[in-house]
Amino acid sequence: MSNVAILTARVEALRDAAAEAEGHAQACRSAARRIQGITTALSGVPIDTGGMRSKSVRVERAKTKADGAAGTVRSTRAALDRMMGELQAIARKYDHKADAVRADLRAAKSRLAAALLEGTG
Repeated sequence: MSNVAILTARVEALRDAAAEAEGHAQACRSAARRIQGITTALSGVPIDTGGMRSKSVRVERAKTKADGAAGTVRSTRAALDRMMGELQAIARKYDHKADAVRADLRAAKSRLAAALLEGTG
């Protein structure tokens, strides 16, 4: 296999690797945005039981259930926030990988161009 063919194959492989890393980063950012929408919606769910004052057992039971639901909403939102942070961190890692691959790609293209100019094929 000639030097030009080897360098051409390397350039193609690096292009594919860069595109793959960029695709993974974009997918992670997209998922994080969808989660952000959910957490925003959850933050708009007010569950305030402060005005529920009564000696009635039914009202106390309802207040307990509402307080439990509020806790569930808060913990769900916290878990989604953590998940969103993790997805954003993964996207940054893929972005860094794509940057490194693109730097290798530029170098490989330069070597290929030099090989073509030298006529080593």
